[in-house]
Amino acid sequence: MKHKFIFLALFITLFVSQAFAQSSSWDLYEPRTLKEITSTIAAKSLKSPDVLITDKKKDVSIILSYNSFQSRVKATYTGTSRKVSDQRKEVISIWLKTLGKPKEILDLFENEYLFTEDKVEYWLPVQKTVASYFDEELKKGDTVTVFVAWLGARKEAKSVDYIFLMNEFEAEEVP
Repeated sequence: MKHKFIFLALFITLFVSQAFAQSSSWDLYEPRTLKEITSTIAAKSLKSPDVLITDKKKDVSIILSYNSFQSRVKATYTGTSRKVSDQRKEVISIWLKTLGKPKEILDLFENEYLFTEDKVEYWLPVQKTVASYFDEELKKGDTVTVFVAWLGARKEAKSVDYIFLMNEFEAEEVP
C-alpha cells in the first residue's frame, strides 16, 4: 500500500509539473492598457514606492516597483525609433541592480520605439532581438499586442517619465 501511495504521489507530481511546463511564460502577462498602468498602478507607486532614490541636486527621483505588472497591451506601431536616453538607461540599470539581475541585460535594450494607445504616445525600450522582427512583421499604423513590464518612473520637477520594457509582440492577423 505504501508503494502505491508513493507511486501515485510521484505520478501526480510529474503530471502537474508537465502541465505547468507546457504553459507559456507569456501567459503571465495580463491584458491591460498603458493608461491603466500609468494612471492607476503607477500613481499608487509614486505615492508609496517600493524603492525611492532621490537626487536633490538635480531635483530628480527614481521610483521603482518590485512588481513589474507584466502586461499584454494593444497599441499602434508608428515605425519611429530612437536610442534609449541615458536617463532611461540609468533607471533600467538601477532596477536591474535592485532586483539582482545581470547588468548585461541593459545591453539588450539599445533602442526604443514609439507606440500609441488612444492617441497617447509611449516610447518603449525593446529588446534588440524582438525589434529585429519589426521590419518584416509590422508596418506603420499596425495594431499590435506588446508584452511589457513596468519598471517604475523617473520624476523631475514638472514631469514623470514612466518606463516600460518591451519583451515580445504579436502582430494582428490581417484577414
